Amino acid sequence: MRRPLLAASFGGSFTGHIWHRDQPILGSRRDRYMLEWLRAQADVLLYGAGTVRVDRRRIRFTFPDLRSHYAERGGGSVPPLAVVATRADFDWEDPFWTTPTDMTLFLPGEARTEEIPGHVQVITDVPDLSDVLDRLGALGHSRVLYEGGGRLYASLCRLDLVDELFYTVTPWLMGSDAAPVTAGPLSPQRYTLVSATTADQEVFLRYRTPSGRVWTTCAVPG
Repeated sequence: MRRPLLAASFGGSFTGHIWHRDQPILGSRRDRYMLEWLRAQADVLLYGAGTVRVDRRRIRFTFPDLRSHYAERGGGSVPPLAVVATRADFDWEDPFWTTPTDMTLFLPGEARTEEIPGHVQVITDVPDLSDVLDRLGALGHSRVLYEGGGRLYASLCRLDLVDELFYTVTPWLMGSDAAPVTAGPLSPQRYTLVSATTADQEVFLRYRTPSGRVWTTCAVPG
């Protein structure tokens, strides 16, 4: 079985930060459309635990044409959700966990699981992130979209698991108290620019990693 394709999507400042408590939403309506367009191409959405705890909104399509596009692919309301965590101390009443779709939570074998709701599938026998992707592939997912945050993204990069990066440069300046695109040790990696467009004071970039494959052949909205 071939490893699923993995793309990451971030909207961040031109200083390379993706979140700040005083300005948690950085992108414009056009950036939101880009995110949802990527979701409409994905088979499953992948998140780190920190992102789920901070950004607790329900996952949904707000643009009717993208909702229809995903439905035409045979999907439900939104793609299935997958979360990688070291412990299961979530607020299960948060809107994220009540999103009407299939959910998978990846945990280490020693994590406590008795309070996890029954609609969340728990997988514990995965030694590393490569196995997480393999298990998502075994569930029938061929295109994985990673939506945050920086710590898990750095781990995915260290294992050379990322194929493409979609990054919206927003017109915000932020300092060291903001969350970076990558958090944690990481050797320098040079990406290849695939496309770049500008609108609404933002720059929409698509990069491919050195060993990356084409995540989607659909034309990126201009």
